[in-house]
Amino acid sequence: KLKYRKDLSNDDSKYRRNKVRNEVMPLLAQINPGIEKSILDNIDILRDTDKIYRQHVDEVKARIIVKENKNWRISISRILELNPLKTYLYEILREFNFNATVVEEIIVSLKRQSGKRFLSATHSLIKDRNDLIVSERNVELGEPKMISPKLKFIKSPVHLSMKQLNIKQFELRDSQECAALDKEKLKYPLRVRKWAYGDYFYPLGMKQKKKLSDFFIDNKISVTEKENIFVVESGSNIAWVIGHRIDDRFKITTNTKEVYHMELTNGRTR
Repeated sequence: KLKYRKDLSNDDSKYRRNKVRNEVMPLLAQINPGIEKSILDNIDILRDTDKIYRQHVDEVKARIIVKENKNWRISISRILELNPLKTYLYEILREFNFNATVVEEIIVSLKRQSGKRFLSATHSLIKDRNDLIVSERNVELGEPKMISPKLKFIKSPVHLSMKQLNIKQFELRDSQECAALDKEKLKYPLRVRKWAYGDYFYPLGMKQKKKLSDFFIDNKISVTEKENIFVVESGSNIAWVIGHRIDDRFKITTNTKEVYHMELTNGRTR
């Protein structure tokens, strides 16, 4: 028996939810007076459809995935019988935290040589001759480290020193341990986090984006080294693959007034 309280913002159609409720739904009701019931009925149908879908996926997974000690084996020959392959494989691997981008890469590898390895945040997957072998990764991802403009040093997850310099005071060093970024192009706070599959950036000197996984292959970076690579993120963009390459969009130019300088103080590892 609580008394209804109306928030004045409910009438303001500048908010998307209100625009739908105040403008879109009345217009649809003019076309189809039973629109609200139709939407509710469709929600029920979709909910039931999802139950059927999930039940079928679970049955397929039970046939294909075999648990062996701490590993899971997934038969490649049985995977290739599935159609649509991408959707099935995504559903099979999503519980191991592999995203759609990595699943596409795994599909490409199915008919190629063995030994290819893929990583999610929690698991690794190796393409063997007849199976995909999934195992847990013993890594601590931790929370991303936030960097404010005034912060001078961090010790975790990597040791970095930071400083701001007027362009007239700055001397460019040819070192992968350092990143010289145009301060005006950065969005604070910056984030330092472990790289993830699906990440991409524009490597210095390139005008096209490149997946980090491809960048690592091109630069012959080992699987072990990849597990210890972190990135500096500005907004939703990677500004520096720490210890390797900055993003071309954040480089200093003739128009740069202030340089944000970051440097690894203990090499490339934690």
